[in-house]
This record gives sequence, structure tokens and C-alpha cells, in this order.
Amino acid sequence: MENIKIALVQMISKIGEFEHNMKKTAEFTKEATNNGAKIICFPELSMSGYSLNDSSGILMQDTSSIIKAISGMSASNGIVILVGICEQSFINEKRYIAHIVCYPDRRVDRDRKTHIGESEREIFSEGN
Repeated sequence: MENIKIALVQMISKIGEFEHNMKKTAEFTKEATNNGAKIICFPELSMSGYSLNDSSGILMQDTSSIIKAISGMSASNGIVILVGICEQSFINEKRYIAHIVCYPDRRVDRDRKTHIGESEREIFSEGN
């Protein structure tokens, strides 16, 4: 069985400051890669910051640009990257706490949080 090194990140994301959070994501990813990690996992809502006061400030209107950037970062560093975003469904306009998983071969998966805390229920929906 092959050993796989996983990097777990604990960081303070700035609410609504996607460029700052992207820069921190790139820095942590480079450090993890340099230390031999094959997977790096960031906290929920790491790209947007976590806020229960107003989800409009953390909602990413264009998640495709974030996903494209993280996917490229994954491919160029040869590491699987899991980042947290606030996602809004185009179908029902519900908001979800989601993790995007980007693979070095540029595949992308998404997982929405299924167990929403009591304090999160007013803003977010349970995922799949």
C-alpha cells in the first residue's frame, strides 16, 4: 500500500475577499507540494470566508473562474486540491456550503455539505 501525504489547512479567510483568499490558497498549495503532499484540503468556505450575517457577501457569482484557477493550480502543482465555496443553485436559487475537488488531470468534483448546523439553516440548504 502506498503512503499518501495529505496537507490540512487551517486558515482565516477574509469575508468576500476572493483574490486574497486565492493568494493564500496558492501559497499553502505550493508549500504542501514542496513538502511532498499529494492532497491538500482547505476549510469550508475557504474561498469566500465564513459569515452567518449576510451570505450575499460570500456568494460567488461566477464560480467557474474560481474553479478554473484552482484546477490550473492543481494541474501545475500535481496535487489534489479541495477548497470551500458558497454555491448557489441555478435551478432553485438555494445556497450551499460546498467543497470543490480539483485533480491534477483537470477533473473537477463537487460535494455539498449534508449536515447543516442549526445556526446555518437560515442561510444554507442541505446538500447531496
